[in-house]
Amino acid sequence: MREGGTFRYVRGGRTKYGIKIPIDGGGWRYLYGFKTRSKANEEYRRRRHIIDAGGDPFPADMAFSDYSASWLAHRRADGLRPTTVRRYEALLYADVLPVVGKLPLRRIRPAHVRAVLDGMTARGLSPRTVIQGRAVFGGVMKQAVRDGLIESNPVGAIRRPKAARASLAIPSPSQVKALLEQSRGTEVEIPLLVAATTGLRRSEVCGLQWGDLDLKANRVRVVRGLQWLPTENGRVLGFTGLKTERARRTVHLLPVVADRLRRHRTEQLERRLVLGEQWQDYDLICERDDGAPIDPVTVTKRFKVLASAAGLDPRTRLHDLRHAVATQLARNGVHPHTVSAILGHSSVAFTLDVYTEEWDEGAAQAATALGEALDL
Repeated sequence: MREGGTFRYVRGGRTKYGIKIPIDGGGWRYLYGFKTRSKANEEYRRRRHIIDAGGDPFPADMAFSDYSASWLAHRRADGLRPTTVRRYEALLYADVLPVVGKLPLRRIRPAHVRAVLDGMTARGLSPRTVIQGRAVFGGVMKQAVRDGLIESNPVGAIRRPKAARASLAIPSPSQVKALLEQSRGTEVEIPLLVAATTGLRRSEVCGLQWGDLDLKANRVRVVRGLQWLPTENGRVLGFTGLKTERARRTVHLLPVVADRLRRHRTEQLERRLVLGEQWQDYDLICERDDGAPIDPVTVTKRFKVLASAAGLDPRTRLHDLRHAVATQLARNGVHPHTVSAILGHSSVAFTLDVYTEEWDEGAAQAATALGEALDL
């Protein structure tokens, strides 16, 4: 059997990679669009394994149920967070498979996609959940196009449902300050201080290690998260990769935050000496007084109590501290690309879509300031 392999090409000025797989009859099947050579090599090895086992890497009549199962397995092996895989699986099994599970991929039409989305709406699911279902369905079919099993993605023919923007209770700078005052001396002082001044997600804050921190340069490298992971027997608190490659980022710390972290490091070392062998060495910045990971759920619960004591809107969530950071940056005219990088968003377009009004407000404030400066 001929080997095939990977190749490099340029499209739209960008370097990408593809693979070629030998098929019966002496020809080749080409797949394109891999962002890195390692991803192309991984996909090539997967298909070679199918061939070597006597299987068909491009079955013409594969049912959606079988293909979606292999897609989930591939996403899991590709490092997608277990909680995200579990969410994708739930959406597929509850809403997509009952409609198209037995159909061959090539027979799925836009009408089937519409039936799936209509069914989700009829079940009373929120527009946001319907959007997620469409995205997962589309992800499976998009991969089928890349695999050469179908010519086009039928999900793309159905418009993305519109979801009304949620009414957020984003705390003002004075409210954030009041919250941080309330948190002083509590077990969540450091997590809330970091979250409120960097915009990091809860899992990212809880997953920070001292090795990620550069106190000379006042910056921290975000490389992992900490969250509850599903297991066969329940769940376990563990470290995870981040949502996207752009989520891996370096964030600068305010000098006052860096100073507090230096003092926190000293306090932590003193506790470690007292506890001796009972100390659990995870190198964590945020821990539960014995070095072990702090439960992210505990951080959320304590936040709600402290937020109430500080007089914040009862609707305010821990995640709204992240929105507060983004809002202030936008209102002060920080470039969207910079804000997107700080927050670790998947794209600048997403950042602009969420915080458009804040940038508009910042532009209006800038025009007013210019008018005052010119005395016009």
